[in-house]
Amino acid sequence: MICINNQNNEYLIAIKKILETNTITKVTYNIKSQYKILQKYGIKLSENTHDILLENYILKGIMQCNEFIKKINQDFLLKESKYFIHKQTNELSPYYDIYHIPHYILKIHYKNKKFLNKEIKLKSILYDIDRPIAKILYEMENNGVLLNCIKLKNQSQEIEKKLACLQLKAYTLANEHFNILSNEQTRHILFHKIGFKNIDKTPKGKNSINETVLKIFSQNHRLPNIILKYRKLYKLKSNYLDKLTKMVNINTGRIHTSYCQHSTSTGRLTSYYPNLQNIPKKTLEGEKIREAFIAPDKYLILTVDYSQIELRILAHFSADKLLIKSFYNKDDVHTATASNIFDIEINKITIQQRQIAKIINFSVIYGITPFGLSKKLNITMKEAKHYIDMYFKKHYGILNFIKKTLVSTSKKGYTSTLFGRKIYIPNINSDNTNIRKAAQRACVNAPMQGTTADIIKKAMIKVNEYLSLTNFQYGKMIIQVHDELIFEIKENKIDEITKNICFIMENITLLNVPLMVNIGIGKNWNQANKIA
Repeated sequence: MICINNQNNEYLIAIKKILETNTITKVTYNIKSQYKILQKYGIKLSENTHDILLENYILKGIMQCNEFIKKINQDFLLKESKYFIHKQTNELSPYYDIYHIPHYILKIHYKNKKFLNKEIKLKSILYDIDRPIAKILYEMENNGVLLNCIKLKNQSQEIEKKLACLQLKAYTLANEHFNILSNEQTRHILFHKIGFKNIDKTPKGKNSINETVLKIFSQNHRLPNIILKYRKLYKLKSNYLDKLTKMVNINTGRIHTSYCQHSTSTGRLTSYYPNLQNIPKKTLEGEKIREAFIAPDKYLILTVDYSQIELRILAHFSADKLLIKSFYNKDDVHTATASNIFDIEINKITIQQRQIAKIINFSVIYGITPFGLSKKLNITMKEAKHYIDMYFKKHYGILNFIKKTLVSTSKKGYTSTLFGRKIYIPNINSDNTNIRKAAQRACVNAPMQGTTADIIKKAMIKVNEYLSLTNFQYGKMIIQVHDELIFEIKENKIDEITKNICFIMENITLLNVPLMVNIGIGKNWNQANKIA
């Protein structure tokens, strides 16, 4: 905990010397936020700084980490409930007892240090991946991304008109006015007035009207599809179009999102205030939002994303011969899978058969069941089971990997990424069948998603090192979306820098199959995605 008075220059010089030297060990809580605070005083925190928040996250997993954060908030929140106005969020934030925190932080660090010294892989995760990535995330937040606010305001007005039109259609079809955003009122219209039969339940036992259910209902009636469109457009407008322009920093003209590296069980990064990772990619409205994320004059937006990375990691973990062969031959992996499932020559596979194989390929990663696949493909459970059986008959390496993962996770309570990050699956041995099966599905996907997260972080560290060689004069990272990195690059350097970034990302680690990236270049984020 650091308190600095701008008026006290001698104190500022002394604390700056301590914090910037590598010969003195520092311990803190949430190091990324400390970078932001110290930047105001021209202080660059040295590498010899430890973060008990990251230590607890890596050692104990997301649930224990959340408990740890909750405990700190409870133990050190001043009981008088005094508050101050937070400058960034303009919200009330609590004061903390700063006198006892330092001793507590040191005590936790030395306790964690003992465990980390016994867990060499976790120690490497902390100091080779998560600790350096914290500084890069702070720099990305600081960089921000330029926004065309006029474009967003125009789009908001367009969607407002579309919403009004959809609302009128819904009222006409329902023959009454109702709140389309209200689940209770929508259930009444669909189940009691129109007469749809329930096909799924919510966790609380109510008739489900989630996206999957509404899509199925849409086959027999126009109203569910209109409700679906209305809700998607409303969410897009309220979550992005109406908020993004308000979040632009007046001084920079940019959006400065925040990243969190301790909010998922797999190590995946999340973005918030605003969330730039959830902008729809395959809709016209989502594309228009991405058009508003622009490059400054004499710069271009570069997008680089890993091609089918989770399937490649699955090929590595499972050592499945057919999957490895497809990637090494640079075959279209979904067409090759369709050929295996339908027992037809590759050149005779139809678009529909390829689409079925694609859904199965990605569904297997998430531990799909015949019931789940039947819903996705709108086929019978018998047909879905047949497809899954045929898939595993040919891809028996994947089936063996899934079985081994389930047995191992059941014994240990966690599964691991390629680099040793532990992903805890708390309900893997639950007595409740539904909860246990959900945990089993999660544990099948976790090693792929977690390894993807580790790989992209390692790539970000190496790419950042490369861009820093010219002091970020020609390019910088501005956004991360799971397996995609977005950059601002000088126009006259775009070819050279793109080539080097691609080389770094494709060679960041060695798998049984080659890593490959897709690139896109444009004046805005959507244009770059289109070219990718």
